[in-house]
Amino acid sequence: IVIFGAYNILTPQKHPKGYLLLQCLRSYLNLDMYLGLEVHTSETITAGEKELLTWSKLIECVASGDNDKNWNFPKVHTHQHAFEDIKAKGVTRNYNTKPSERQHQVLKKSYQLRANKRDFAQQILTAEHLLLVSSLIHEDIDELDHYKQLQSEALREEKEDGDDSCYGSHHIKLGSKLKQIKLSDLEKQHQSDAAFHNFRKRLNKFLTDFLHSQAIQLSGKGVELMEFAKVCQLPLRVDV
Repeated sequence: IVIFGAYNILTPQKHPKGYLLLQCLRSYLNLDMYLGLEVHTSETITAGEKELLTWSKLIECVASGDNDKNWNFPKVHTHQHAFEDIKAKGVTRNYNTKPSERQHQVLKKSYQLRANKRDFAQQILTAEHLLLVSSLIHEDIDELDHYKQLQSEALREEKEDGDDSCYGSHHIKLGSKLKQIKLSDLEKQHQSDAAFHNFRKRLNKFLTDFLHSQAIQLSGKGVELMEFAKVCQLPLRVDV
């Protein structure tokens, strides 16, 4: 913003050198835009090479009028081969240092704050190792806190639901035991429900088949629960 705003101040008449520098900066921004493209075509490369020529001429003009500074330094020279490198290697994102530049900040701080500037490689590695270990411990503590939070929430839900002891899956739970009831009375209570027709006989068959499948030997015909046999009911609760 400062560069573009300066065009109103550094005019060709009042500040010719400053205006020339602004032209150079403008061309550099255009050139940097072409170099930073993640997808190139023949048209963009041609336009970039044209802008490179413009920028090079402006640099020569700036250098010719500034005898105190040597403009022949690496970062100026590398741009001369930039588009040849793009043709040979692909876009600059594939091989420049910008994508991972911020990943070195931790190592930089370790060098500045944890090293004595001698044999610093091992000192930086030690600091990095301690950082990774502390991060792992911190993650374990966070995981433990999350587990305890889930436990406390589960206990709170159980208290809100009452004193019933519930077992089961997330959506289906078994409540606490009800009073024992005779099989004959159970069939009478649910005589209108087809699921309870011949309930005692079907229960006998189920238990017999199940025990046989577990290789458990039974005497006689198998399980024979009489009508006066009592069973304990567990209410089923389904959370939708």
